[in-house]
Amino acid sequence: VFQKEFASPIEIVVLASAGDQLTTFDNAQTAENFGFEFELYKTLSFLTGYWGGSPLWEKIYVNTNYAWIDSDIVLSEDSSTIQTSDNRPLQGQSPYVWNFQIGYEDPDREINAALLYNVFGERIVEVGVQGAPDIYEQPRPSLDFVYSQVLGNWKLKGKLKNLLNPQIRLTQGNEAPRVTQPVGWERSLGLEYVFR
Repeated sequence: VFQKEFASPIEIVVLASAGDQLTTFDNAQTAENFGFEFELYKTLSFLTGYWGGSPLWEKIYVNTNYAWIDSDIVLSEDSSTIQTSDNRPLQGQSPYVWNFQIGYEDPDREINAALLYNVFGERIVEVGVQGAPDIYEQPRPSLDFVYSQVLGNWKLKGKLKNLLNPQIRLTQGNEAPRVTQPVGWERSLGLEYVFR
């Protein structure tokens, strides 16, 4: 269980405009986040007896955490007369975040590999003012793969990011969702020298 208080948090604000969308920054008076977090880490060694006694299961693990957050903001007198909504969460704060990881760790061979999944709840990306509704980003999952292996004095590292490549969906009031093109998946490969 946690509670966090913020003094004068800075938020991104979208202005009502007949032309191009204009954004600026504004300070709220205070904000408070209250919630709980649950985390679990477990190796799959308990499967060893069911699968022929292979030590492989001792090197495979799952790790997950879930956070639920209730966020409230208090506006300054100036902001409360300008911003459209004075009863809302802090800009950028999701009501939940879930991470799940399944990995392989072999300390003897110095190999690490993991598949990482993340999803967050609907969150305000830009605060609406002067009658313009808040702009929300809808939940979007991500999936990454990371790998590293030590070879003598060298460490090989690789990463595949955003494998699901979902579209980013933004909603504002009753308007149809604005959908952006997928960000695209990224890949990286590196080699570094390790002094021992």
